[in-house]
Amino acid sequence: MNSNKNYYLLFSLVSLLLVLSACGASTYSFAGKKSPAATIIDSGELYSTYELTASERKNLITQGLKDEDIRKIEKYGTESNWPDGIATLDGRDAVRPEITKYNTYKIATLDGGNKWVLLIPAAKNKHMPENMKPKNDIFFFMGASGMKQ
Repeated sequence: MNSNKNYYLLFSLVSLLLVLSACGASTYSFAGKKSPAATIIDSGELYSTYELTASERKNLITQGLKDEDIRKIEKYGTESNWPDGIATLDGRDAVRPEITKYNTYKIATLDGGNKWVLLIPAAKNKHMPENMKPKNDIFFFMGASGMKQ
């Protein structure tokens, strides 16, 4: 009887760990900090050619990002470095509902929280259609009204 109790406890513990690990997508590590998951609800709020100002760069540094992180965000945060399916306005217009299916993580805010900087990790977006699947991590600048956390 005692061995059945131990088996049940072990089974319960393993089950709990599996459930918790499945829920582990609620944060993602970037620049040495955990970033919360975020959901795109309006892809029309996506900035495709966003250019950071000097004051915005300073703001990102105060939020814990380093210059190398910011350079990476700038490089991979514009349509010229996004997957082919979203690299043009016409392409994005054709796949607006699918854009909301990206797994994204809020890594910073701009403009008093009215704009969010999102990380779209390649490793967390293998489910996306081939023409939308990032080959490397990419970034989006989004109006906050198009997001949910």
